[in-house]
Amino acid sequence: MERKSRMTGPAGLMMFLIPVLSGALVLAGCSSSGSGSSAAGTSSASASASTSGSSQVSAATAITQKWINAAATLSTTTPLNSPAPTGKTFVWLNCEIPACTEIGEGLKEATALIGWKLKVIQYNQANISALVPAMQQALTYHPAGVALSGLPQAVWQSEEAAYAKAGVPLIVGFVGPVNLSSTVIGNIGDGPNLVDYGTMMANWFISDSDGTGKALNVHVDSLEILKGISDSFDSTVKSGCSGCSVTDLSSTLQDVESGALNGQIVAALQRDSSIKYVISPQGGFIAGLPAALASAGLKNIKIASTGSSSQNIADVNNGTETATIGGAFQVGGFEMIDIDLRHLEGMTVDPYDGGLPKKLIVKSSDISPANDYPPISPFTSQFKALWKVS
Repeated sequence: MERKSRMTGPAGLMMFLIPVLSGALVLAGCSSSGSGSSAAGTSSASASASTSGSSQVSAATAITQKWINAAATLSTTTPLNSPAPTGKTFVWLNCEIPACTEIGEGLKEATALIGWKLKVIQYNQANISALVPAMQQALTYHPAGVALSGLPQAVWQSEEAAYAKAGVPLIVGFVGPVNLSSTVIGNIGDGPNLVDYGTMMANWFISDSDGTGKALNVHVDSLEILKGISDSFDSTVKSGCSGCSVTDLSSTLQDVESGALNGQIVAALQRDSSIKYVISPQGGFIAGLPAALASAGLKNIKIASTGSSSQNIADVNNGTETATIGGAFQVGGFEMIDIDLRHLEGMTVDPYDGGLPKKLIVKSSDISPANDYPPISPFTSQFKALWKVS
């Protein structure tokens, strides 16, 4: 029987149905119906709106501090029934996006830790037709599992029957909602994880702007995982900040890879000079944005992103970007292996593997730039214990 994985979250980019999230802000509605004079009614409404705005900012600030102070721990704590088996092969379908490289690094280290061979097949996400041949090639290695990221299920669903026949599980990550089954057994970065990224950015924005900010929210909806993040930002601001506003900017993966996105952002800010925040669902997509803003004479623009690169963290440290969220992509690679190991042992499998560790990085975090954050190093010993690796 299929299990439906739903992207929790938001307003209008991803088509994920999101349950009420613990930590998402709920707008406190105000209405005034009094029998006094018009002036008294206006004064009462203003006071009510002010109180509502203040409570919204306070709630957002509390949530923001929680994520700034988040510790590097795994949610999964149940070890394997027996030590991880050795001598197997795992296949990673690697794409051109930096996040894929980081997931692959995690997979490389995780498979080495348990004595598995990692096969890597390269394809280009901007050419989605390349994925199916890569998936077919992966089966020729008779692997214990195959992993891919980024592209939605509609692109690769045609190959599920072949994987089911071969008895090879698929573990996907950062792809958006999927129909989970006995073949598609994991979806790292989805479920309750996904909406967190959008709400983290939204609550930071509400808090930082004191409940009065105007944001440009970048959408790259061809990657559904990013659509879910952007949707989550939209819906959280809409429900949690009566004094804020959001303008959506639609772009494409082709625009990102051609270097056109930063120009689109600059043009949008020039059209509306009241917008002082830029929100990107992927930090690597806006590399060079601070310089582009400076070249255009745009000042006092605050930039925030998810899936940080080392450049995003460096920009936060030097003040040209204000906040970023680590993608934990390498940890995601380890979690893909963790799901496969549990599947091989016949254990109950959480398709999200307990969720990815998340942290909001601001200047006061004083974090050294790294290609992926949090790095895998704080988690390696935790996975070794789970897998009973000596």
